[in-house]
Amino acid sequence: MKKRIADKLLGEVPRTYFSFYEKNRKYFRIMFLSSQPDVRERVADELLRECLDSARECMQVLSDVIEKGIGDGVFRKVNPWAFANILWSTVNGIIMHYEQGPLYRDEILRLPLREMLHEALDLALNGLRVSAVQTLIDGTFPFRAQTTKGYVVGVNTAFNMQVLSDHLARDNRSEPG
Repeated sequence: MKKRIADKLLGEVPRTYFSFYEKNRKYFRIMFLSSQPDVRERVADELLRECLDSARECMQVLSDVIEKGIGDGVFRKVNPWAFANILWSTVNGIIMHYEQGPLYRDEILRLPLREMLHEALDLALNGLRVSAVQTLIDGTFPFRAQTTKGYVVGVNTAFNMQVLSDHLARDNRSEPG
């Protein structure tokens, strides 16, 4: 159970970030606006440097959590800095889309922001976690290896069909009606 701390921490970072967004939407609008090159040119170098330093600190926190999870065997081996940026960019990108207004939210996103972020976080964390099941077939007994391979393919196919079915059912529920 102790090893799952990185998993929990990584899940909490985007939730905390979302909570901050809900309470400080104007700051996010300013942050997104300042990411535009033509606006950034008008920002004082000192302020821009402070923003970059803050962003780097946030990335470092995420990267450190991911690195701890890799060390504990909870997460598979990835580049922690790259994955931290992917996660951060995903959350920011979804929030930026949400900020485009109600028409965009209704036509494109089709989900409340909290639910969209939850889906993104779930996908990211499931891709990062070490697989709980592993099958090794060494071929010592070829007939048994072929039989086992058949079982594994069958179980994998059934699982994939269930995941696809769940995903399609969820998409159908989120269709505007």
